[in-house]
Amino acid sequence: MSNTAQEYQKKMAAAFRSGDAEEFSTLSDKFLSIIDMVEKVTGTQKEFLVGTWINGAKKLAENFDDFTKELYELNARSLITTWGSYDQAISGGLIDYSNRQWAGLTNDYYKMRWEKWITERKKNFAGESYTNYSAQDWFEMEWAWARGTNKYSGTRMVLIFRDSEPMSLLTTHSPICRKILPRMIPEIFRLKA
Repeated sequence: MSNTAQEYQKKMAAAFRSGDAEEFSTLSDKFLSIIDMVEKVTGTQKEFLVGTWINGAKKLAENFDDFTKELYELNARSLITTWGSYDQAISGGLIDYSNRQWAGLTNDYYKMRWEKWITERKKNFAGESYTNYSAQDWFEMEWAWARGTNKYSGTRMVLIFRDSEPMSLLTTHSPICRKILPRMIPEIFRLKA
């Protein structure tokens, strides 16, 4: 699905560069829906939950003072996103260096950025006032997530579908997913009539 998302991202960017507002809107909506599906599918495996990573770091500091606990969480969050301060992230070229496709991170960090970028491009197409975020602006949004303390579960989800829903939801955008995904991770599917 990630490869499919990358293809849609390229097409979406090309539509923007060519000035095709309708195509951009269609492709960006599909792109965001693929991100939603990546979030759902990764959420079915404990190894792909950002909560597993963050909670593991917190557990390492459970017998320490509050400052140390907060520092472990900050380090866990920043290592997978900004890699620390603005200088390390931007000047050092480390932002997204440790990119992870983990449930929680995909929705609350990556999708948030794409939604903001897409919203501003749509405003541009509509002739409205729009924001062209600077590297510093993006960093501030990302650093806010890294400094956050919201809770993430370390418990995997089970996707419940009705009838042929799994195939339609997971394979609409990708013929590869249509063939291999149900065989790769059949335990994520629970069918209901």
